[in-house]
Amino acid sequence: SLIAGKNKTGLISSTSGATIDGIRYAGTIRGRQAEIAETKNLKDVISDIADENLILNLPIEIPLGATDIDIKITGDYKYSNSSTTIKIGDKTFNDGHFEYITTDKINQLVVEKSSYDALTLTNIKYELKYNNSITSLIAASNNIEIKNSYSKGKIIGDNLTSGIIGVASGNTSIKNTYTLADVNSKKNASGIIGATQSANLDFEQTYSSANLKALEEASGLISNIDEKTTGIIKNSFTTGTIDSSNSSNFIDINLSQNLISTNNYTTLNKTNILTPNVTYVTENQLLTTNFIKNTLQFLEYNSENSLANDNVWLINNQKLPHLYTDDQ
Repeated sequence: SLIAGKNKTGLISSTSGATIDGIRYAGTIRGRQAEIAETKNLKDVISDIADENLILNLPIEIPLGATDIDIKITGDYKYSNSSTTIKIGDKTFNDGHFEYITTDKINQLVVEKSSYDALTLTNIKYELKYNNSITSLIAASNNIEIKNSYSKGKIIGDNLTSGIIGVASGNTSIKNTYTLADVNSKKNASGIIGATQSANLDFEQTYSSANLKALEEASGLISNIDEKTTGIIKNSFTTGTIDSSNSSNFIDINLSQNLISTNNYTTLNKTNILTPNVTYVTENQLLTTNFIKNTLQFLEYNSENSLANDNVWLINNQKLPHLYTDDQ
C-alpha cells in the first residue's frame, strides 16, 4: 500500500492524548515538501518615552525542520516629537514606513529609536512563508503512548523523515516498538523520532534496525532533540545501516543532556557521533537469545495469557526479536 501527501504525511498525520497499541504498517509512505504561507495583522504598539528600544513580540510559530523561511514585517511609525529615524537589524528607515525581511526564525523584533521620544507603530503586519515536510508512521504527536507497534517497507521524505514519529512533544511513551523500514530523506532521517519539542520521553524495549539514508543528517534512534526535552531511554538498541555525511549511532547529542540513557546498545560504530552511555556490541553479540532476553529484558511471548505482563516478543538466536503479531 502507498500513503502519499505533503506537509505532515503518515498513517496518522497528527494525534494528541492517544494510547496506540498495535499499529503496524509495511507499505510505502511518501511525503513531499509543501509551501506554507501565513499573513497576520498585529495591534498597534507604543513605547514609553524613556525606552531606548521598542520590543515588538511576534506570534510566529515555525515548526522544526522548516526550510526556505521568508518573513516580511511591515508597518508605519511616528514619534511624539520631531525624530524621524528608526533602525531594525542593520537597516535604517526614515520616511515613516518600514519593511523588514529576514530568513531567520524570530519571534521578536527590536526597533532601535533615534531619540527618547515616544514611538508608535501602526498598521503592523507580518507575512510568513516556509517549506515543510514531516514523513513518518505518525507525523506529529503530543502526549501519547505507543506500544506493541512497528513499521516496515519504505518511508521517503523531503525533510524530517523517521520510522515511528516525525515530531514528538509532551509526554511520549514508546515501549515494545521497532522499525525495520528503509528511511530515505533529502535532509534528515532517523530510526524512531525525527525531532522533539519540549518532550518528556520514556523508552523501553524499543529498537531501530532501519536502513537510514539522508543528504544532511541521520540518527539511529532520535534526531533534533531540543533543549527542553527530558526523559529516559533504557533497554533499547540500534542496528541496521546509516548513510549520511553527518550521522549519530543512537541520538543527536547536541542538546540531549537532559536525557538519561540506561542499558542501551548499538552495532553502529562508523558514524560521526558516538553517543555517550550507549555500549557498542557486534551484531553476533546483540542477537543472542541470552542478550535479548536477559541483558535487554525483552519478555518472550508464551501464550495469550502472558500478554498482560508484556510478554510480546518472539526471540530466536541470531535473529532480530519481533512481536508475536508480526508474521515477518
